[in-house]
Amino acid sequence: MSLVFAVYVVAPLVTIVIGGVLAAWVYTHHRSVRGSDWFLLHLVAGIGWMGAFLAHVVLQDAELQILAAILSSKLSAWAFIANIVFASVYSESDFHRHPLAKVALGGIALSTLIPTWIAPFQSIFYREFVLVSRPFHHVVAEKTPFYELVGLVLAILATYGLLQLVRYMLTTPRRSRAQLTLFVLGTLSVMFAIVAEDGIWFLVEGLSTTEFGVLPYVVCVSLALFRFRLFDVLPVARNAVVEALRDPVFVLDGERRLVDFNDAALTILPGAGDRIGEAFADVHPTLAAGIDFGPEAADAPARLTLDVGGDTRHYSVNVSRVDDDGGDVDWYSILLRDVTDLERSRWQLAKQNERLEQVASTISHDLRNPINVADGYAEFLDEQLAGDSLSGDELDAARENLTKTRESHERMGEIIEDVLTLARGGKTVGETEPVSLSTTAWEAWENVETGDAKLSLTGERTVEVDRSKLLSVFENLFRNSVEHGSTGSRTQSDDSVEHGSTDPRSQTREDGGEHGPSGVTVTVEAIDGGFAVADDGPGIPAVHCERIFEDGYTTGEDGTGLGLSIVRTMAESHGWTVELDGDADGARFVFSTADSPSSSSVTRSKPPANAR
Repeated sequence: MSLVFAVYVVAPLVTIVIGGVLAAWVYTHHRSVRGSDWFLLHLVAGIGWMGAFLAHVVLQDAELQILAAILSSKLSAWAFIANIVFASVYSESDFHRHPLAKVALGGIALSTLIPTWIAPFQSIFYREFVLVSRPFHHVVAEKTPFYELVGLVLAILATYGLLQLVRYMLTTPRRSRAQLTLFVLGTLSVMFAIVAEDGIWFLVEGLSTTEFGVLPYVVCVSLALFRFRLFDVLPVARNAVVEALRDPVFVLDGERRLVDFNDAALTILPGAGDRIGEAFADVHPTLAAGIDFGPEAADAPARLTLDVGGDTRHYSVNVSRVDDDGGDVDWYSILLRDVTDLERSRWQLAKQNERLEQVASTISHDLRNPINVADGYAEFLDEQLAGDSLSGDELDAARENLTKTRESHERMGEIIEDVLTLARGGKTVGETEPVSLSTTAWEAWENVETGDAKLSLTGERTVEVDRSKLLSVFENLFRNSVEHGSTGSRTQSDDSVEHGSTDPRSQTREDGGEHGPSGVTVTVEAIDGGFAVADDGPGIPAVHCERIFEDGYTTGEDGTGLGLSIVRTMAESHGWTVELDGDADGARFVFSTADSPSSSSVTRSKPPANAR
């Protein structure tokens, strides 16, 4: 037996064995994978092709050799057809469904059913078969143009399928590129063998060399399947599932390097495409530091707050561990679910619950005291009026008790107004509208007894706000400044820190003594990221600064302690924050919003004609 004959026998045998193992493995383990049926058909047809080719080489009877050669051609056509459809389905390009592709593939499939081993039909594909005895017995077919046309169409479709696989190789995660690279190299080996058959070189004159390209193809596919698991990470699965997710997804390898991500991840990491292969801790330190890669990570999603495009977003982070190709190293998929709206709703619900607690506390404690006082004076009045006659002094005392009873009732009315404002202010803001800061400030200024006080506006801006709540904020702060910020007639500046009434025209001095007209100047200032309300009075004593926003905190005998709590509630209902500026000379409250101020400035003691 010559060396050439041995090569022509051993190569098909090895190909048949490897192909059979692959076919059995795909059939038993991956029948459910998209495209696996076509790949299985491709392998089975290829095994039959190699078997027929081997029979052509080893048989000695010329008629049997011709029959084997014809069968080899038919099975090779089916191997190519199945390979083309597999490439189309696997890459999800589905080009085999195009009308032209359907006609071409269907026509070739039907042509293989023609009984070309019978003389009348044989001439469609073959002119004649020539018997050759060197270096071993075989037959050489002289093909017709129709045969060459069929081969050309198959070559074109196979090349297009290869291009689709290459495209997916370039657009899929790094982990699957090795798989597809091997698959493409195997396909190229078959194409190179076909080109060699058409005139570059022959091992045996006139005998096909295409079959020798099948062996490296099967070897490459074996590596792709067993070493890199071609059917485990489908590009189509990745594109259909991962890219369809609206939530950011990152994929890390066993060394926690970034290897893949979806388009949504670019919102968090715009330059992710340039950071492939880098340690994730270097790519996004904040995110990496907040992730638990331990075995219990999947059971307890982490909560992270990230700055995304200048906006604060809250995420629930889910980490999944995936066995690597070797099974001894874990890969990680990181899914970030945006829960910003949920966190805001939770925060608003917590604030609402706080408001309800405040209402209950105020009603059960603060409102009870003036009621008891009123009851006491009412009893005195009843006793005094029960007598037959009242002296002048007794009548004066009765009138005084009646006055105090009325004052207590007025006090209860003010507390009720404060409680209602506090409760309503704790509700989630529904509809907002663009509102002029200066116009709203002037309107609130008119609703308060300001005496000789002046209002100064520094800057103009528009804020997105619930207008009634902003009015309440300004009214409470203006009233505090006017009643407690006087530089001339204030008598108890160190004994009272806030005013609680929301009655626009109330003249009751709750939190201090009789202050009289105030000459204080109140300033509403548009600042970077918000606005501020300040006065030039003595300010708030340092001992009270840390507690002024506490519910019910007041140093006045008649104060409700709700005024600044209402201000805080109104601000927080919009997602703002309010703080006392401890460095200011007077009382200055700073509100942080998301708007930007302008630069104009004006000071007036009366509102402009068009302020309303």
